[in-house]
Amino acid sequence: RHSSDIVKEYKNLTENQIKLFNEIKIHTRILFSNLIVCDYFSVAQSITQGYELKKKTSDKIVNDTTEILLKTGLENGAMAGKVLGAGGGGYVLFIVNPEKRKSLIDKLNQMKFKDVDFQIDYQGLDVRRIE
Repeated sequence: RHSSDIVKEYKNLTENQIKLFNEIKIHTRILFSNLIVCDYFSVAQSITQGYELKKKTSDKIVNDTTEILLKTGLENGAMAGKVLGAGGGGYVLFIVNPEKRKSLIDKLNQMKFKDVDFQIDYQGLDVRRIE
């Protein structure tokens, strides 16, 4: 998938897409509120709900690889997953209980996916390790 293909679809939004994006905006605000108070279960729910809505805005949001990766994550301990970035690359963010993190990373590494250690702070995303 290429980000330019996705962006083209968003130049002339349909009424349904506008409705979906407004719902996504609501879930984003809820997600932020829950993140501030460290309610990770609710953060995971908001990510899942928002991502399901986003997929409805275009058939180019997901592909077979991202679907397999998300399904594998959810089957191996992740509470939620979301594709980040657009077109030809990017990341999948998983919300996972710390006790299940290692086994999830091991499973994804077996599938030739790499984990990236990061931290969220008030300045933005801070990548701590990339190989």
